Amino acid sequence: MYVYSGYHDRFFEIPGSAREATKSWETLVSIVNHFIPLDEIVDLYFGAEVEIEGVYAIEVWIVLENGTTTNLILADSPIPLNLEQWQILVNKLSEGYKPYQLA
Repeated sequence: MYVYSGYHDRFFEIPGSAREATKSWETLVSIVNHFIPLDEIVDLYFGAEVEIEGVYAIEVWIVLENGTTTNLILADSPIPLNLEQWQILVNKLSEGYKPYQLA
């Protein structure tokens, strides 16, 4: 699985599957904890998800104890992603993002 961490502003490759992370809260927490200590996290939630030409990606938003929000983008791809491909994923995820609306 390929990961962009907004917390580190870096790209990573780790074992696992983005699709599997969406199916198990424990798996998601384990992946997030790989990048951010759990004691810094207040809340987690999924943002948009996309699939483009066989590449699946989902955005995970993380609310931190200090009041800031950061994100991880988890991607399943058969080959490593270059910066242009990451940018396409980010743009598509941004298009699909639906912010919570207060009543």
